[in-house]
Amino acid sequence: FSDFENNNIDIQVKIKSCNNAFINQLTDSSRIKSCYQPVCNPSCNHGKCINNNLCKCHDTLYTGKFCNEYYQLERIGILDTIIRIITIILLFIIIMLIFITLKYRKNKNIKSGIFNSRKKNMKISLSGMYASIIIILSFHIIMASIWIRYDLLDITIEKTTKFREYKKCSYPSISKIRLNTIKKIYFNIYIY
Repeated sequence: FSDFENNNIDIQVKIKSCNNAFINQLTDSSRIKSCYQPVCNPSCNHGKCINNNLCKCHDTLYTGKFCNEYYQLERIGILDTIIRIITIILLFIIIMLIFITLKYRKNKNIKSGIFNSRKKNMKISLSGMYASIIIILSFHIIMASIWIRYDLLDITIEKTTKFREYKKCSYPSISKIRLNTIKKIYFNIYIY
């Protein structure tokens, strides 16, 4: 490379401004700005392409990188806390009742298992009580095993009226007769 005298040259360049549909920023070179229309691949679906592969999902019902996902339904924190507190209180009451029952197990009413219901004395035999517990437990275990074995539990994605997504667990139709069956087994056979 040989130097020449007056080897500089001036060129008058007029850079036109971009219209609103295009973006004027550095893309190909760190010195010269380019005027280009943004392209998003894949497309922004319900949103607007604001820069190359950058979507804006504001003022839509969608979110995500390409504005193709629904917002997730968020849990209500105060309701979860209230349910946890009530559960802990009930658990404490149950444990206290178990200890009180064990402490006063020689009491005539606790020992005999008698309770008054509509002015009728009903007595649960010890073998009947254990049999009912075993039958109810076995029934639940068998039902759960059948549901899992034959894939009868179904989790579907549902949407609220405000288009928030949540997961809904659907039980088979046989689950509706479970409670009635347990009532019949317990009250008709083992209480006399």
